[in-house]
Amino acid sequence: MNESMETYSKRDTIDAMAEETGFTKKDLEVMYNALANVILDTARDHNKFFMRGILSITPYVRKATQRRNPQNGQIVDVPEKPALRIRPGRLLREAVEG
Repeated sequence: MNESMETYSKRDTIDAMAEETGFTKKDLEVMYNALANVILDTARDHNKFFMRGILSITPYVRKATQRRNPQNGQIVDVPEKPALRIRPGRLLREAVEG
């Protein structure tokens, strides 16, 4: 794994998009926020979000289960709850693999 791994913040992403497209950073920030809102609204409505080749976000319900408390060995009921399954698309996997 690359030890000099960088983290792209919102600002870094907008800067990179501006350099790639020539759009203004102000316009790109509006688009970035709009995309984030679409993803959040889709998840909130329990619908699947899909960017072909990049990623898919699929809501599902994690089943209720029983777990053991490691401190005292007592069995604990864990209720079902909503969760998200985030999977990379083919293009993203290929970019990581090199």
